[in-house]
Amino acid sequence: MIRTLSKAIIGTSLLLGALQSAQAATPVITNLPPQSAFIGESFCYDIPLTNSGTTGYGPYLRVIHDADLTFNGATFIGSNSATVNIGTFDTVANNNELEDPIIAQTVAGTEGFSFSTVDIPVGSVVTNGPDLTTNVCFTIDSNATPAEAFAIEVTPVYEFGDTATGDNGPIVGTTQSASVEAALYQVTTQSSAAENELAAGPSFSATVTHTVDVANGPTIDSLQFTDVLDNGVQYSAQATITGGTGCAIDSEPSTSSTGGILDVSCASATGTSSANDVRVSYPMHFINVLNAQQCSASSIVHPLDFNVSFNGNGLTQVSSSDTVTAKHVAIQQGVNTGESSPGNTLTVTNSIQISDYVSVDSLILNDTIADGVDFSSDITVNYGGSTFNITRPASSTDASQNEAITYNVTNATGTLPGGSVLTVSYTVDIQQNYVGGYTGVDSNAPVVANDSLSFSQSAQYNVASGASSCLEGSSASVSIEGIRTSKFLVDGNGDTTTQLLQYAPGESVTYRLRMDIPSGDTNDIVFVDFL
Repeated sequence: MIRTLSKAIIGTSLLLGALQSAQAATPVITNLPPQSAFIGESFCYDIPLTNSGTTGYGPYLRVIHDADLTFNGATFIGSNSATVNIGTFDTVANNNELEDPIIAQTVAGTEGFSFSTVDIPVGSVVTNGPDLTTNVCFTIDSNATPAEAFAIEVTPVYEFGDTATGDNGPIVGTTQSASVEAALYQVTTQSSAAENELAAGPSFSATVTHTVDVANGPTIDSLQFTDVLDNGVQYSAQATITGGTGCAIDSEPSTSSTGGILDVSCASATGTSSANDVRVSYPMHFINVLNAQQCSASSIVHPLDFNVSFNGNGLTQVSSSDTVTAKHVAIQQGVNTGESSPGNTLTVTNSIQISDYVSVDSLILNDTIADGVDFSSDITVNYGGSTFNITRPASSTDASQNEAITYNVTNATGTLPGGSVLTVSYTVDIQQNYVGGYTGVDSNAPVVANDSLSFSQSAQYNVASGASSCLEGSSASVSIEGIRTSKFLVDGNGDTTTQLLQYAPGESVTYRLRMDIPSGDTNDIVFVDFL
């Protein structure tokens, strides 16, 4: 394989170089495919390569895989990598040996396995440089046996070893072996309850959904869903079924008494590109499972047992579940965006629900706002169709300059009866600099790209004629927009181009490196370009 200059186009990383050790160059990879993948469908994963020792030259990968896997190809930094299918190991045809044509070395393998090489378009690899990550993709044969594991072996190689001219010969790293299991279907159970919590009572319903995702193409038969509802759960309405053929509710819980068993069957289901080939959903709520005299919560499991047949054979039963916590008071904190920059204003919202079975005569919220964010407004409470204003409370800071505000919601609204729903919101401004002056953050240090700014809420409430000083909490965060880096070739006119340019030996090649910093600040900018 001839490595041309035009192939040495790589990404740019921001990091500090380190001195290389004197040990021999050694290519090192991590080979971690997914634990399982669907039959007949493609899956991809990353293989990072690093160097240990002196500089290594001409990296590439040997990929050897099971006969039930098809190697679809590889990419490096978003571009297709040059891959060559060398052949298949065969006892009769080649004595289970094939030649690696890049370094003219014999490679032994398992009969039926296939051997390919994958080029990494980088000239050299140094210690403490960025990971050189190749994304590889495979497909499991549509006739593969469910639950069988298929091997993938990856070996890193330096074509030219530890010199640019290959004087000392190639260097072959250690083979990393792994396997991926053929999956016929996947079953999940999920509740719609926010933060997997729900205030008790019929005012606060959630939907429990059992989903079967079948591999594209195969048909599974005799599907059986069995969900045994906890005695604290009220089945609110008839279940709905989407997908599958010949589906029916064989038995279902009462909508007037708690607990019970939901049995649903389907004659068959064929895998499609949808992740929801069969869905069974039903609404539920919690009854009065909590003691008003105690600051209690109850975690209740929604279990599923699932049975199915394939090609006339019954498969092993699988189980799935989701857990939702019943509470007197449930609070979920959120921010209006997940990513922002200094100078922007954010809205923080605490969504609050009060159980149907209690009243709350004291609700005090304690919000903690990270250094780098400034609390900047009064507090707005929306409740019962009315809006209440809480004048901006005094704040305090801790040793890490986190700002804490405390305010009494019921002083504004009065006692909150059972079934109450309210939202409490305020705005904060992202600062250009931290106050800092504590471990890890210097005084007046800038708020920089990829920083995470956190918010947390801890409420204390009293149940009327019941438990007192009960606690409930939540949290949220926002990330500062990250940097974006790019690298381009510069053509003869001084313009950047994505075209593949041709050069003759001795010609100069110009690259242009660019960094965009949406947040306006970042630390320790160093461009290190690896060719």
